[in-house]
Amino acid sequence: MQRLRRRSRSIRRGLIAASCALLGVARANGQEPPEPAGHAEGGSAANHWVVDSALSYYQEKGRIRVIEPIVNAVKDFQNGQIVNLQFVVDSLTGATPLGAVTSFLPQVWTNASKAAHSYTTAPGTLPVDPFYHDVRVAASGSWQLPLSRVLSWTVGAKASYELDFLSLTGSTSIARNFNEDNTTLSFGVYDEHDTIRPIGGVPLPGSDTSFALRERAGQQSRNDAGTLIGLTQVMNRHWLAQVNLSLDRASGYMNDPYKILSVVNVSGVTTGYLNERRPGQRTRASIYLDNRVGWQRQSVNLALRYFGDDWGVRSYTARIRYRWYTSDQSSYWQPSVRWYRQTAANFYRPWVPLSAVGDLTYESADSRLAAFHALTYGLQYSVDIGTPYVRPRWLTVRVQYYRQIIDSRIPGPGALASLNLYPGLTAIQAQVSYKF
Repeated sequence: MQRLRRRSRSIRRGLIAASCALLGVARANGQEPPEPAGHAEGGSAANHWVVDSALSYYQEKGRIRVIEPIVNAVKDFQNGQIVNLQFVVDSLTGATPLGAVTSFLPQVWTNASKAAHSYTTAPGTLPVDPFYHDVRVAASGSWQLPLSRVLSWTVGAKASYELDFLSLTGSTSIARNFNEDNTTLSFGVYDEHDTIRPIGGVPLPGSDTSFALRERAGQQSRNDAGTLIGLTQVMNRHWLAQVNLSLDRASGYMNDPYKILSVVNVSGVTTGYLNERRPGQRTRASIYLDNRVGWQRQSVNLALRYFGDDWGVRSYTARIRYRWYTSDQSSYWQPSVRWYRQTAANFYRPWVPLSAVGDLTYESADSRLAAFHALTYGLQYSVDIGTPYVRPRWLTVRVQYYRQIIDSRIPGPGALASLNLYPGLTAIQAQVSYKF
């Protein structure tokens, strides 16, 4: 049996994303405009490096544990140039779902790591690989160059490396200010190239895992290119609004090489396992709306996002954050709530009926492609331990709780009807960061 190394990044990244947002043109993938009415966490004095460092701990109940140090450094030059550098290391351990469905019988597995382990999943338990381990190292940088008083150009690059995965990305964007710098229009493009080298090789999509060893190839690749149009508007001295539209298209090897599906007969007995099979292309589009209102010692941020693709996935996100400063503005509290819901991909199925084997074009049991909804509750406390407005040094502690509930609850056949086939997911993240 194969080991699932490609993890559910969408959940973890959603929790960790707030740790180190890049400065520059705000983007639909989560970057945000600055706080209005002077409430930004200052410290970007010209010709000084501003360093934002963080250590994040993420734990899924009974599953993956992640320890992630992050260092982000920004230098704002007097001539208007801005250099941004970021370095991230992920250390992941724990248990990760295989994709197979829960059974009323024991299931025996052997993972595909260099030191192969055999293990057994108990009846009524979701099959997971308990020996999961991975390390990811990523580095990125961007350079913003003013072309005139109202026009700026930004170029960026990113590299991410894992034992079985390499990703290289290049991007460029241009931003133009109008209306006495109260309106900013931006346009950007990016291109990402991924190389996938699974341990043991790449399984043939849709093949029976019993014959995977003779149906493997060495490596596969994937390319993802996209564009973004953004508009940021200062409505008044207290209100800042933003809208971003993005479109991208990915092609190549889109499967998760470690994901499988169970083949189940009408009695609920698992008769075998298949490697998943997804379309070789995916087109995605999204719209992101962000409003920030600040007054005196308080500010509110409301963000909305809609996403859709040609796989049938539709998602809706709403997030609200409230920030309250102390009277001297040397510290603040920030509670937040995020709501998310998505529909299932057209080819998502938690298992494959024995009668349908060979008749399906695409199939995947990856829960990231299922219909589900989720809530994230967060609380942050930040205190300036430096010299306010001159050389601030922000120390931040953040805690977030995540709960996901699967909505794609197809009744199980036969004996599976009495089992919990959709256990959902809960996770907690704790993070300490220091900005100086």
